[in-house]
Amino acid sequence: MIVVLGAGLTGLSFSHHAGHDRCLVLEESTRPLGLVRTERTDGAFWDIGPHVSFTKHAYVRHLQQVGCAGRQRSFQALISNHYRGNWISHPAQSHLYQMEPGLRQACLSSVQAIRALPAKEPAHYGDWLERAFGPEFTRVFAAAYTRKYWTVEPEEMTVSWIGRRIFYPDLEQIERGAEGPLPYDTHYITRIRYPQAGGYASYFSHLAEGANIRYGARVERIDLERREVTTADGTVHPYSRLVSTIPLDRFVEATPQAGDEVRAAARRLARTDLSLVNVLVPHPPTRPESWLYVYDEEFLSTRITLTTNLSPEVTPPGTCGLQVEVYAGPTRPLLLEGQALVDRVVEELTAMGLIAPGTDRESIRAGLVSQPYANVLFDHAREAALDSILDWLSGYGLEREEDDLDPVIDWERARPLSGPLLLGGRFAQWKYLWSDDCTLRGAQMAGLSPASLNTDYE
Repeated sequence: MIVVLGAGLTGLSFSHHAGHDRCLVLEESTRPLGLVRTERTDGAFWDIGPHVSFTKHAYVRHLQQVGCAGRQRSFQALISNHYRGNWISHPAQSHLYQMEPGLRQACLSSVQAIRALPAKEPAHYGDWLERAFGPEFTRVFAAAYTRKYWTVEPEEMTVSWIGRRIFYPDLEQIERGAEGPLPYDTHYITRIRYPQAGGYASYFSHLAEGANIRYGARVERIDLERREVTTADGTVHPYSRLVSTIPLDRFVEATPQAGDEVRAAARRLARTDLSLVNVLVPHPPTRPESWLYVYDEEFLSTRITLTTNLSPEVTPPGTCGLQVEVYAGPTRPLLLEGQALVDRVVEELTAMGLIAPGTDRESIRAGLVSQPYANVLFDHAREAALDSILDWLSGYGLEREEDDLDPVIDWERARPLSGPLLLGGRFAQWKYLWSDDCTLRGAQMAGLSPASLNTDYE
């Protein structure tokens, strides 16, 4: 029997592709899909964090089309940034003209000065930001947002994770963007897709159909020598192959074979945790965007998704869903918790005009969802810690991969996997993986070629 740890997207994708009849999936919660699940409250559908599809992988698009029965919306992404009462189009570095004149000139002069200097290899993310946008833009916008979203200073992060996620403009683009709008979009996300009904989980819920899932099965012990997994109720599950999609630090903690050095490496793996404040207001959206970034450091709100703008069917008629993200990290705890956090976020939404003036507080429905393990923190300790753990696991059948320390997976080069021990998913691999990556990783671990799958559906 193949034992799969976790019924999140990667675990279900593996079971689906390997054959549900061959797999036993152990899931500690009472619901499948993990970070891509959708919950319903007050007649509104709420995803666990911001989810839209912009994947270019044909096979993943096919699975999503099957999941939502073809009922999905495809539209141009509209994104803005809030700073001191002003709205600046995204990415802000391409739209300096929308800033007040003094700040605009300070940002422009700053980046012109640093771009005139010889380029050098960045030692950390802070170096990269200053070279890309200039010290002033970095100070006001990028560094502030790093502290809010990543919960650390830019200097504490590497640059290996960036890729195409942050637009690096050439100087001419910045200068033209200081004069007026550019004639083209500079964000890496342009068109997005979203299920018409039921939230983001509608794309993937069919992967759980027919799966042999044991809910409420929290993993307590993973014996790599005896090839047994013991759950909290004392049940012992022998396995021929073990596929783990649970967080790698928890995997190590549950394994008696892990020595002090490996356990210390697992403790060095850093992450952020997410508090979601879901707010349903009794009026239509006051803004047209899909989501917004909040640069004001005095605001706890970090990113806001206007869920009704993703699909009108996810909230009751005449209402608007606002999902607000607030992050905590190893050295940055939440400043407020519980109802105090909810009330603070409602105040911020009102200040930004996302809750219409005069809206009765009693008519606003607001709830809090806590989600540990939100994002991998790409600090300077990650790579060495991860390498130490993977080297240790290779002694129990884990096959090292060429890119297993990289933040992302190159799917054009990824080959089918086999073996008695496999790791898959954002926190099992401690990578920067999105939902399309997790879907493909499940198929890859089931012995399929992701590149061939995409070719078949192009």
